Amino acid sequence: MVSIKSLSRYWILILVGGLIACLLMVAYFSGLFATDAFCLFSPGAAADGEATAKVLTWTDLNGNRVPDAGEPPLPWVSVQLSYDAELTNAVGAASLGVFKPGCACRCWEHESVQVVIPPGYRATTPTEFALKGAETLYNFGFQVPANTQPPSFAGEPDWSHALINSGLTITAFHFSDSDRYLTVTIKNDAGQDPELIYYTLFKTINLLADANITIWKVTITLTPPNEISTCSIDTINSWQGKITYSKTVQSYCSHP
Repeated sequence: MVSIKSLSRYWILILVGGLIACLLMVAYFSGLFATDAFCLFSPGAAADGEATAKVLTWTDLNGNRVPDAGEPPLPWVSVQLSYDAELTNAVGAASLGVFKPGCACRCWEHESVQVVIPPGYRATTPTEFALKGAETLYNFGFQVPANTQPPSFAGEPDWSHALINSGLTITAFHFSDSDRYLTVTIKNDAGQDPELIYYTLFKTINLLADANITIWKVTITLTPPNEISTCSIDTINSWQGKITYSKTVQSYCSHP
């Protein structure tokens, strides 16, 4: 005969088990199992995720690969995570993220974040890091070699370094803040396809627009062959200064 005490224990076990089951269901449907901490317990259901990274670019004055107090940020550096390209902002920071369809957890695996070394600098840290987790911070340090002066344009806005750091050889730069008019001279000494030069320029202008820096008109002098193009950016599939570049972009530009 089963005692009342035994039945009480039996019902307590049922209640505790039911409570645990309810908590697990809440955690599952709230997406808790999709986090890295619970990845091994993921039920394998179809889901979408994201690989993310945070970046700091700074001037590593002492070359010890660690951002120390008093070492200034290095803004307007090009960084990339898969297809997401960004510029670090005025304090050298950037956040990147790429959509990973069908990824329930640990979506950062097999992804890496990389940086383009600005002209006139050398890297003190690796220029590429394999992602180690979600929302992890990756520090990229740079130093100016002895007897080297990084290129700059006196009297021009600090964000001019975004174009300098884009990989284009900028020999002249002027920006009029009153009418958001940029004039720039680009040297094509490597004989690069002009379409690629236009692409890089407008891609950088897009990234500047993400940083709330808008340019409405640009005159480009490409040397050689001394080709001059004036482009009204608000006609190139633009929205608040952002351009969608295509192979027909030059059809929107005048060629005097």
